[in-house]
Amino acid sequence: MSYTNAGSGILIDTGFLLALAAPKDHNHHRARSTLLRLHTEKLIVVAPALTELFYMVQYLRQLGRIRTRFSRVNTANLCYCSKNVI
Repeated sequence: MSYTNAGSGILIDTGFLLALAAPKDHNHHRARSTLLRLHTEKLIVVAPALTELFYMVQYLRQLGRIRTRFSRVNTANLCYCSKNVI
């Protein structure tokens, strides 16, 4: 088996990719500006980082939907339900 020396590059991790993918992430703007500065560099992303990114993005989407659903719940109704259950 032979390998070609691809030269050096910059290894990109999941945290950086997640910050790029999630506009509400507190590092989003920083990641974008960093990516713009690195536009001439060779960027390396390993498969496990992508797998982790896809999992985390899916999790954040589900969390957002759950928050949206619960934000619509009237707290008075929750109090009423808890009194009837106990």
